[in-house]
Amino acid sequence: MSKQTPHDRTDSFAENYAEYKRYLCQNVQPSRPPFDTADGMRVTNVEGREFLDFASQTLNLNLGQCHPDIVEVVERQANRLQYTSSRYLDEPTMRLAKRIAEVAPEGLDKVNPKVTGGSIANEGAIKMARKKHDGNTIATTYGSFFGETNEVMRLSGKYYDKDFLVTDGDFEHFDPPYAGDSVSESADEFRKLAETREDLCGVILTPIDVNAGVVEFPKSYLQDVRNICDEHDIALIFDEVQTGFGWLGQMFAAEYYDVTPDIMTLAKGISAGYPLGAIVCREEYDVVGYGEHEFTHGANPIASAVAVTNIDILTQPGYLDEVADKGELLGERLAGLEDEFDIVDDVRRFGLIAGVDIVDDGEPSPELAEEIFEACLDEGIMFRLSGDFGGNSLVIKPPVIAKRSQIDTAIDTLRDVLERH
Repeated sequence: MSKQTPHDRTDSFAENYAEYKRYLCQNVQPSRPPFDTADGMRVTNVEGREFLDFASQTLNLNLGQCHPDIVEVVERQANRLQYTSSRYLDEPTMRLAKRIAEVAPEGLDKVNPKVTGGSIANEGAIKMARKKHDGNTIATTYGSFFGETNEVMRLSGKYYDKDFLVTDGDFEHFDPPYAGDSVSESADEFRKLAETREDLCGVILTPIDVNAGVVEFPKSYLQDVRNICDEHDIALIFDEVQTGFGWLGQMFAAEYYDVTPDIMTLAKGISAGYPLGAIVCREEYDVVGYGEHEFTHGANPIASAVAVTNIDILTQPGYLDEVADKGELLGERLAGLEDEFDIVDDVRRFGLIAGVDIVDDGEPSPELAEEIFEACLDEGIMFRLSGDFGGNSLVIKPPVIAKRSQIDTAIDTLRDVLERH
């Protein structure tokens, strides 16, 4: 892509941005020049380099950057009502609750929009399951990821043994269906937990684990877990933070697999880049009282107004059908990579989300995967790199507004890079 001249500025940030880094904590220090402007799929940094975003930033920007309908509603709401305390309500938040219930799977019609993201939504789901069933233990799979607050890091199968977390009790982990020789082994392992752990009150799963490199929990497996939960009166929770709001050609993975949980946690794509999360549940799980799970910036009127508009856009007649068609194109362009290139071991694609595993001499190679990732970035294509399990997966998750020509450009670039390696 052509290099552009950096935008005119009234300060010297573009020339001296590195000086600002010393004020940042080490975990948020950027390793690349910061972004400056964006439009749709395209992002430009302060040095004038332009990129096509095939990672939706933090896997969340479903409508891309600066969508005109979103910009319009932000300006309108900012001029009308900026903030509402959790002791009060406002029109955008109440409209949002109604819209979420309308598009959620049947039976999920109670909504808590007073949360700010996926970690907080998952914390709330844990509270609901524990309070409803008067138990403490929540189960999930090894390798899973549910956020970065303390409780959900303890829950997450990728963090549970970190030294700085107190990890005794309350959470149980079992192998995911993609880790063993048989999907049924994982379901059997969960069944044993349900039969032997008396205080087991819930299980939380990500139907398609994007962080693990885009790996699915098959429909038959999800249905088995649903049946076990029904038999033992356990809450089934789906974390749809990364799968909800359009990428699958449907609103949610629960629809994609036709398995309905008791509680569903939402964030990322819910609000097209504005801070927001939500929990939607069956009526019997509406047990958390005032002061137990609502947050200062949860359901900010601007973010709520954006989320309503976002849902309205996604539910236009034929819109998600078009997304599904673009997902098919992505699948066609990725087909055969593992046969054509020795360094590609496997390709998985669900809707407009895909994972590509990179190997070296048949073994997972995070080093080579990072080389491929960086080389694509040098060519102006942003993918995402999974650090989980083998750490060797490229994650492809463009905004749902991606044009067919842009999908071709991104995959042509990936193929060129693979050929050079």
